Amino acid sequence: MIRYSPKSARAIGYLKQFYNDIEIYVEDTASPNTHLLICRRILGPEARLTSVTPLGSKEQVIAACRLDQIEPKRKRLYVIDGDFDLILRRPKPRLRHLYRLRAYCIENLILSETAIEAVCLQISPLSQPPKVHALLDLRAWLTTLANNLRPLFISYAICNEIDPTIQTVGATVYSMCISEAKEPKLETTKVFRRIRAMLRNCRATSSSTDIREVRSRVEEVLSGDIRDLKYVSGKDYILPLLYHRLRNLFELPIRVEQLKVQLAAQYEPSQEPFYARRLRREAGI
Repeated sequence: MIRYSPKSARAIGYLKQFYNDIEIYVEDTASPNTHLLICRRILGPEARLTSVTPLGSKEQVIAACRLDQIEPKRKRLYVIDGDFDLILRRPKPRLRHLYRLRAYCIENLILSETAIEAVCLQISPLSQPPKVHALLDLRAWLTTLANNLRPLFISYAICNEIDPTIQTVGATVYSMCISEAKEPKLETTKVFRRIRAMLRNCRATSSSTDIREVRSRVEEVLSGDIRDLKYVSGKDYILPLLYHRLRNLFELPIRVEQLKVQLAAQYEPSQEPFYARRLRREAGI
């Protein structure tokens, strides 16, 4: 996928103005259509939108936005993921036309129960909604995920604050899974082994007092619904496990990137109402 430099971003947006009523710049280069479909669901038929512009990384998006603080008449929005900044309460750069998602990444927004069940009904058209609902058992599945992944991402956030050079999300989720009924499932012992290893790495570079202080801040942010996984990487941890679950239950005939697009096509703006409000405002709707 082509990615554009911060300096060329405005020029690309200008070239696309004949096809887009608003310029949207994103990090994602692997699946920009996920962003595109989400934006279309938010804007509806009131705005033309044929593409978004991928810039490659959060830093690239912020740099492009910083270079684009004038020209008040142009309609545009630069979108970045929340990542660890949300859970660590790091301030968003004070830039016009910049929006930071209130979730770890864009994939978190498409993982609603309604969207997942709708995709399953498309995959398995002979199945009735009650059967699909019962087979997926998403509430129980998400609760099990949260019991494992929330403590893991607490340790990841602590390490990211103490020493950003420590590898966190880059470790594959499959290394903490066992194969059960043709489906990889998180194994609690492996997850907590990973957590202990992360905290040992932190102690090598920081004091126990500092670690406790960061942990206290993070746990305060995470004091809501136990099933809330918005601070966990949807792209690298939740979506891969969901993909294999759907392959197992419904013989899913598509790749994970195609699943993302199908879920995005079912996106509900209420998943991130602040994003919907900001995007519509920037588009003048």
